[in-house]
Amino acid sequence: IINMYYYFFPDNYSQGTLENFLLEGAKIVYSDLLDNVNEYLERVDDKYKESWSRSSENKVKIGCIANIFQPGSANQISIRYDDWISEESIMYSPVIKKFYDFIIDILELK
Repeated sequence: IINMYYYFFPDNYSQGTLENFLLEGAKIVYSDLLDNVNEYLERVDDKYKESWSRSSENKVKIGCIANIFQPGSANQISIRYDDWISEESIMYSPVIKKFYDFIIDILELK
């Protein structure tokens, strides 16, 4: 028997994306950078955002922060090496804590 597990981002209940989940961590660990990114995006002319989908703005936010830590790398590199999911974000974000608990349960570490 093969056990199969699934998790829907951001919180296994609400509709969203991986970016919604990561922004929960950024609000805690990278709040200063997130504020700077939000200010920057407010200044970008709407003509450059015309082709954006509903989730594009959050993807841009993640990309901006990720490129500060890992310039020129894919976002996955930053997710792997930086503190998007960290002790601090697990402690202070119910969304990230829920995901953490899900992983711990799968690994049967409790």
